[in-house]
Amino acid sequence: MAHKYCPICEQEFSAERKACPDCGALIDGPGRDDGSSARTWQALALALALAAFVVYSGMVRETGSAPELEALHSSEEAIVQCRQGIESRLADRSGTVQGLLEAEYLQGAEYVVRGDVSVMNGRRRVTSSVLCEAQFRPESGWTIEHVELGS
Repeated sequence: MAHKYCPICEQEFSAERKACPDCGALIDGPGRDDGSSARTWQALALALALAAFVVYSGMVRETGSAPELEALHSSEEAIVQCRQGIESRLADRSGTVQGLLEAEYLQGAEYVVRGDVSVMNGRRRVTSSVLCEAQFRPESGWTIEHVELGS
């Protein structure tokens, strides 16, 4: 028995058939599908995907998550900014930041920085946890949104 190959899905089938059993493409006779309609749909799908990507990348730039903007801020810079904010808050309590501060990137150039501080409580030094929220804005730079000392 002779066989044919579908020009659309490349499925092998009997030469007696007029349509591909896999994808339904007509092979012989009037209305024969030579694959051009499938290629048209593929081209349309590719064009829509490209348009969606262009629209998305434009939206990302507006919200501030584009790679160019992310290069302006980093976890390390958030730690430096929070360390300065924490130390200025602790200045009246003879406090110092001890150990490592760790930054967690949230989204849109927002960071939460956590760590430990050493502060004077009367005549003794105690260790306390600290939380700092910092955000980078291209138009104004870094701002410390919140500094919270634990007990």
